[in-house]
Amino acid sequence: TPLAPRIAPLNDRKSWVDLRTLLNAKDPDIGKTGDWLGLDRFYGQSWLLAHMVQLHPELQSGRDAFLENISIGMDPEEAIELSFSMSFKQFESLYTNYWKGGRLPFVELAAQPYSEPIITIRTLSDDQSKAIHWRAQLDFAETRDRYAELILDIHDLLLKGDNPELRLVLAEALLSFERPDRAGKQINKVLAIKPNLTEAKFLNERINIDIATRRLEGLGEKSIANYDFKAIKDNLQKLIKKDPKNAHILYMIGLAYFLDPASDKDQSIPYLSQALALLPQNNEIRLMLAKALEKEKNLVAICHHLKHIQTYAKHEKIKAAAIKELGILASQSYNCM
Repeated sequence: TPLAPRIAPLNDRKSWVDLRTLLNAKDPDIGKTGDWLGLDRFYGQSWLLAHMVQLHPELQSGRDAFLENISIGMDPEEAIELSFSMSFKQFESLYTNYWKGGRLPFVELAAQPYSEPIITIRTLSDDQSKAIHWRAQLDFAETRDRYAELILDIHDLLLKGDNPELRLVLAEALLSFERPDRAGKQINKVLAIKPNLTEAKFLNERINIDIATRRLEGLGEKSIANYDFKAIKDNLQKLIKKDPKNAHILYMIGLAYFLDPASDKDQSIPYLSQALALLPQNNEIRLMLAKALEKEKNLVAICHHLKHIQTYAKHEKIKAAAIKELGILASQSYNCM
């Protein structure tokens, strides 16, 4: 097969490069010839490593976290220890023993019967088309003043005739504009007309969580003592059952557990971790996960997430919050290098 000659160098164990060197190879090195970094050797060993991470039973639980950590630039050895809960030496032992008798382990899967793809064509209603038009206008608003103008334009348009789809856009815009009270009024109007609209149900819980967050930040924990977090979590759990890979819903569930005084903050970690795995570039989720990990005192992971935000976040508010958390750690005599 075309694969065979490309992994043939694996049969010469004496020429294997150590795993640490392989993991830290940089792109410019890969093209060198006359050394192990020639493409034949690099391909064979890197292919073996990818195969092992994908299929080895001992690595399945940490695989997604490992791939996410590598993708954001974490040091490979640190990513291995953090994701798989094993030492680098243990991981290296798995790797060197994975290639046996000139072959890779394999998994047999039953072929699924072929069926013709189902193509669904859906025509948007006039209400939906208008909502998409105005959502695009908001997305491309270059200034806060322009965003405010668009909110007023949508409000005026709704006075001339109701459109639940457009009212949903208005509610989301008001929430982004830091007016959750007004956003809530708009969502109530949408739900009065379309009580089963999933997007409206989700936004309603987003608004509830936003209000709770503002109360907590401004007035302290007593201000949310009687907040009905159970209802929020129950409603979000119903939504995630219908859409289990929705990172935004997972994030809101994690946030609800984090804010709820009656819940342990570490209950939020699985939801926040899943959300970040689905949206690894979302630094708002990353910041909340770093805060949740404080309960477990997982300082390595906390530092990694905060330093990532400090380096890559474009949103100044998120970056400032990460720098503040790093300062708190430093004041506790833990320096994130």
